[in-house]
Amino acid sequence: MSGRLSGKRALVTGAAKGLGAEIARTFVREGCRVMLTDIDTANGEALAASLGDAASFLALDVGNRAAWAEAIAATEAAFGGLDILVNNAGIMEPGDIETVSEDLHARTMRVHVDGTLWGCQVALPLMVKSGGGSIINMASVASLRGAGHVVSYCTAKGAIESMTRAISDHCKLKANGVRANTLHPAGMVTPMVADFFDSLGLDGAIDDPALGSPAEVAAAALFLASEDSRFMSGQRVVIDNGIMHMPGMLLPSA
Repeated sequence: MSGRLSGKRALVTGAAKGLGAEIARTFVREGCRVMLTDIDTANGEALAASLGDAASFLALDVGNRAAWAEAIAATEAAFGGLDILVNNAGIMEPGDIETVSEDLHARTMRVHVDGTLWGCQVALPLMVKSGGGSIINMASVASLRGAGHVVSYCTAKGAIESMTRAISDHCKLKANGVRANTLHPAGMVTPMVADFFDSLGLDGAIDDPALGSPAEVAAAALFLASEDSRFMSGQRVVIDNGIMHMPGMLLPSA
C-alpha cells in the first residue's frame, strides 16, 4: 500500500460486486475510508465487513433522490466529510432500436442518468464543504463507439459523459475545488457482463481473453481519485486495450 488516498473519504455506488467492489477494495488499500452502497445488501455488507473498520455499507437506490440525501447525511455522520464520489451503479439488458421497450429504457435511464445526476447534486455541497475533491462517473466505450444491441445503455452512458462535462464546467466557474471526470471501460469480467452474456445465450463468453480485469478499472479510478489527477477535469479516461481502434462488436463494460 502506498497510501495515495490516505485521509480521504469516498462513497462508491454499485459497490457490492464487480467494478464497484474492486474500486472499493483498492481505495481501502490506499488508505481511504469508503462508504459502499448498493441495492444488493447481502453482498455489500459482506464486502464491507471483509474490508474492516475503513469500510461501511448503506443500502441505496440511486434513482431515488431522497435516498441519496439520506446516504450523504449518513456518510457525513460516519466520516465527517466526503472527498471522492464514484457513480458506478448500473444495469445492462439487451435491446436494439427496433426492440427496446419503454420499461427497459426508463429503467436504464433511471439507474444510470438519474442516479448519477442526483448523486452529484446531493454530494456536491458536502464535497465543497470538505475542501473539494473528485467526482468519478462510470461511462463506457459503448457511448463512444456504439453497440447496437444495447441502445439504451449507450444512450445513458453518453448522457453521463455530457453531464460530467457540465458538472466540471460548473465547478470550474464556481472555483469550488471539485473536479469531475468519466471512466470508459470496454468489456470487463464482472457478474453484470456474465449475466448479460447469459441473457444472449452466449455460454462461456465471459472467458473471452478480450475481456479485461476490474483491477484495470480500479487502477484508473485510483488515479482520478488521487491528487495525481488534480489538474484534470471534464476528461474521459478510456480503458479498453485498444478496442476502440479495432473492428467488430463492442463488449460493454459493467
